[in-house]
Amino acid sequence: MQRAQNYLTPSKNPRSLCAHMKILVAEDDVPLAEFLQQRLEQEQFAVQIATTCSEAEHLALEQHFDIVLLDLNL
Repeated sequence: MQRAQNYLTPSKNPRSLCAHMKILVAEDDVPLAEFLQQRLEQEQFAVQIATTCSEAEHLALEQHFDIVLLDLNL
């Protein structure tokens, strides 16, 4: 039980959890994708951009991402 409590206790630095999270931004609007990348990287996320559906699919199949931000109209 002690282990579970330690795991659930918030870190003193919550951004340390973000440093290990990898995000795929699938967005064909390049300025928007770059803006999202910049802001997410400021929060210590690792970010990869895909500007086409085929590029996003290829990256998603080849790499592990914790989160995918997907433009539904891509």
